[in-house]
Amino acid sequence: MLGLSLGDMSRTTLFHPVPTDDELPPKRAPRPRQPAQCTIGATCHDVLVDGRWQSQEIPTLRLSGQWLAALGFVPGSKPQIAVVDGALVITAAPQE
Repeated sequence: MLGLSLGDMSRTTLFHPVPTDDELPPKRAPRPRQPAQCTIGATCHDVLVDGRWQSQEIPTLRLSGQWLAALGFVPGSKPQIAVVDGALVITAAPQE
C-alpha cells in the first residue's frame, strides 16, 4: 500500500454514505388504512375424481391490518360472512 488511509468505511456504500439513526428524519406514527386493492391467492387440495386423485385450486382471500381492529374485528372473534347482490359482506361479530 502507499500508506493512504480510506478512513472508516463501515458507514458507506460505493457512492452514498449510510446515515445513522439520528441523521434520519423521525418516523411518523402508524395509522389504520383500508386497502385499496388485493390479490386473490390460491391453495391446492387433493380431491378424488373418478377414482383418481387430482389437485384442485381453491381461491383464497387473506386480510390483515390494524384497520380491521378499528372496525371491530378482534382476534378470536367469528365474523359473519354473506353474499349480497354479488358482493362479499363481512360483518364483525357482536361484542359479548
